[in-house]
Amino acid sequence: MAGDAKKIIGTHNGKFHADEVLGCFLLKQLPEYKDAEIKRTRDQEELNKCDIVIDVGGVYDHSKRRYDHHQKSFEETLCSVNGGHGVIKLSSAGLVWAHYGELVLKAMVKQNLTEAEYQEIYHHMYRTFVVEIDAKDNGIEPADPPFRYQINTDLSSRVSRLNMHGSTSFSEDIQFSKAVEMVGKEFTEVLEDSVTSWLPSKQFVAKAIEKRFSVDASGQVIKFERGGISWPLHLKALEDEMDIHPKILFVLFPDANRGWRVQAVSSHGFILRKQVLKEFMGLRDQELVAASGIKSAIFVHSNGFIGGAETYEDVLKMAQDSLDKELDPTKLL
Repeated sequence: MAGDAKKIIGTHNGKFHADEVLGCFLLKQLPEYKDAEIKRTRDQEELNKCDIVIDVGGVYDHSKRRYDHHQKSFEETLCSVNGGHGVIKLSSAGLVWAHYGELVLKAMVKQNLTEAEYQEIYHHMYRTFVVEIDAKDNGIEPADPPFRYQINTDLSSRVSRLNMHGSTSFSEDIQFSKAVEMVGKEFTEVLEDSVTSWLPSKQFVAKAIEKRFSVDASGQVIKFERGGISWPLHLKALEDEMDIHPKILFVLFPDANRGWRVQAVSSHGFILRKQVLKEFMGLRDQELVAASGIKSAIFVHSNGFIGGAETYEDVLKMAQDSLDKELDPTKLL
């Protein structure tokens, strides 16, 4: 729009979803749209007056700043739009992220990052936040049916509930604003954690992998000298990058409250590459000490994903005793 007229972000009215809610929040972080009005309408004449339109209008055209994904011909993914790693069909949130995500990060992140670090955060935020919104909006399930339970507390479900009303005082636009605020708060928290915790953790994970043979001759146990390292995603990425074989099975780290912990690495989801002391899962304190022979053992979780002991030597022994059992190569994915 010409001159100094206030910018307008267009999206549809009626029931709102997490994708256009997130898309609007992201656009409002940019200096260009910081003070923009959000116009919610399906009137094409009104949409034509908007500076940028998402999730409505039946057009995806970056040159015209039109970002709908509902048309039958639309099959775009992050990979097809900008060469990223995502292969899930994009929603309006994903389209905004694909075209403006890097600018959003540079507007929101207060720390001084290198261009390479911005790229890492860009892809990490897509994998850990945006892709879920894309998938749910496009009806893509995280796993094959039959499903054992339904998740109703995710971000998309919480946005959906803000559409529910039973009073004459209900205001759709007010509820939409509440949704933008809620989604924005969660996005900001995840971004802050990604920059301050996840990103700097990479160097610690890489060093731990390099020193793995000094922890145990198998090379399948790594050690962190302190807790609070965000390691799971880094570990798997670095294993591929560094061509690590055999794969890491256990991670040792000090607990903030008591002793040390040994945590099993998962292959995916809750499936572990190897369980901690499988024969003694669910045991604690003296019962565990008597059964395992590990003098300062504290506990082993009932599903074997984590265990604890008072000393580093004993938590290492918990890992080593778990390693000594016959390995199932099909689990080392």
